[in-house]
Amino acid sequence: MSKPLRLWQWLARAGLGRRQQLLDLIGSGAVTVDGQVASPLLQINSDAEVRLHGELVSLQWQTQVVMYHKPVGVDCNVKPDDPSSIAALLTKLPMGMFPVGRLDKDSCGLLLFCNNGELAQQLMHPDFAHEKEYLVQVSPAPSIEQLKALAAGPSYPFKNQQIITRACQVAAKTADSFRIILTEGRYRQIRFMCKAVGLKVIRLQRIRLQQLALGELSENEWRVLSSEEIANLAQAIDANLTSKPS
Repeated sequence: MSKPLRLWQWLARAGLGRRQQLLDLIGSGAVTVDGQVASPLLQINSDAEVRLHGELVSLQWQTQVVMYHKPVGVDCNVKPDDPSSIAALLTKLPMGMFPVGRLDKDSCGLLLFCNNGELAQQLMHPDFAHEKEYLVQVSPAPSIEQLKALAAGPSYPFKNQQIITRACQVAAKTADSFRIILTEGRYRQIRFMCKAVGLKVIRLQRIRLQQLALGELSENEWRVLSSEEIANLAQAIDANLTSKPS
């Protein structure tokens, strides 16, 4: 018999969400194990009968990842009663999907969804140093000195502390826009970085995460990644972790 798992871990392996989401679900009394309402601290074996809202849950699942081209105006917080929330899209995606990280409501571009809590954690955690590429339009037109300052990783004040950012890659695209590649994802980071060097963001679009590029995917459209794309993504995660200094 395999090693017992906490119930939320078991549910995560079944593709039903991330830790806090699952703990809240268990706490609501919606999950039973072998016919009994379960507690969040319960540990179970792989042969347990687990039901969610009375429906049998199986571990026979397959990791799925969806790429979505989020438009400006869509809120990544899951609020079923808010018409601008990403919750409306979740009703159309395969079962068990949840957003991986977020994009600000006033930003657009590549957003991932998946049904694997462990993969989602690896994609979001800064220790894995995933490359995230953005196309940024600013005002006024940036100078060479301002682009160099962005690449060096400017610091900025936030909530009574000084945020120190990592050096990154910056390349001019047009007179008033540039590409920037980050390996971290702080709250509204690019907007604060631009403000720190005297620029205002007019438009911000994420166009790539690791090797996954937005490509020709139209706004408000989504597609399921192939098994090969998911395998390559997992391989890139492992490579990033292996190359991280100890």
